[in-house]
Amino acid sequence: MNIKLTDQQKIKIINSEDVYAIMQKVLLREDIIDQE
Repeated sequence: MNIKLTDQQKIKIINSEDVYAIMQKVLLREDIIDQE
């Protein structure tokens, strides 16, 4: 699975909370794609 990101969407990961937040967004996006 390839996800293209704009420069705005590219974020620096500082700690595990950042990773968690990013994963939540990715999983939510996948759920929305699956529903269509």
